[in-house]
Amino acid sequence: MLHFDESPILTYDEFITLVSPFVSTTYQHYLSAILPDASLEDTISHPFFTSYSSYLSLLKSELRNYRLIAHKEMNVPEGGQKGLIQDISLSEVVKRAVEQENPLEAEISLLSLLYNKVEELKGGHYFDEVSLFAYALQLRMLERKAQFIPLEGNTEFKRLFTGLQSIIKSI
Repeated sequence: MLHFDESPILTYDEFITLVSPFVSTTYQHYLSAILPDASLEDTISHPFFTSYSSYLSLLKSELRNYRLIAHKEMNVPEGGQKGLIQDISLSEVVKRAVEQENPLEAEISLLSLLYNKVEELKGGHYFDEVSLFAYALQLRMLERKAQFIPLEGNTEFKRLFTGLQSIIKSI
């Protein structure tokens, strides 16, 4: 069992190696379509992935709306476009993430939101393919989260920011 606050006990590649002999080629294709950022490479017609993709699209749309408000100061109602967002928790988490000063904290809060949504979509599935797909997605999310190293991130951010400042000054 995976927990968001703990490191994964195996890698995604190890997981695929372990489950491949026991799942169909169709399910192997589904699992290989899960990218390292927990997005999907292909459209998958399975109901679990359809629901997940819809939620991911909703999240991206909400992020885009907040960025438009922040960067272009457009007159878009708070919480995204009217009628588009039905999930208030999504809207609140996105709003807090966009307002975060620390991009790493924002990314972790969005990953946590997705992780919890996958847990919700898994719902009562314990011994079928939905449980397998949910585990795979959550494992990808935890691998991504494990790559976040604040000290290295701060150093890289400062390097990029300094570079941008010098480019702006030269213009």
